[in-house]
Amino acid sequence: MDWKEKYKDKLVGMEEAVALIRSGDVVTSNFGGSIPYAFMDALADYAARHLENVTLCLAGFYKQTRIADNRLNGHIAIKSSFLGPCERAAIAAGADISYQSMHLANINDDRLGKHRARVLVAAGSVPGENGRVSLGVAPFDPIL
Repeated sequence: MDWKEKYKDKLVGMEEAVALIRSGDVVTSNFGGSIPYAFMDALADYAARHLENVTLCLAGFYKQTRIADNRLNGHIAIKSSFLGPCERAAIAAGADISYQSMHLANINDDRLGKHRARVLVAAGSVPGENGRVSLGVAPFDPIL
């Protein structure tokens, strides 16, 4: 089986993807422009109906997203290592977002230790001719 067949076999719809998240999970994502915003919005809708106590570790939204809505408190808690305008606005509105102060070089240690995630969600590029994708400028090692 070549990579194109494997890739096609692994594709799922957004509803099926968010349904893989379980209550109590730690989910980690990328930074800013590499955050999969469509997934986050779908996860917000799913979490409101099906999930409790999910921790989402990331580093800075570049745009408003439903995942940072205060109506998701108890369903989604966000730990962000960057508090930009979007996070500050969500915090002011009562969203469960906490600042996780750390040097960028220590994110991998945190995500593999204290906040070890069961799920990594990342925006990726379209596969190249050899089937490789880019996960953008995310500061994560492939070990995750």
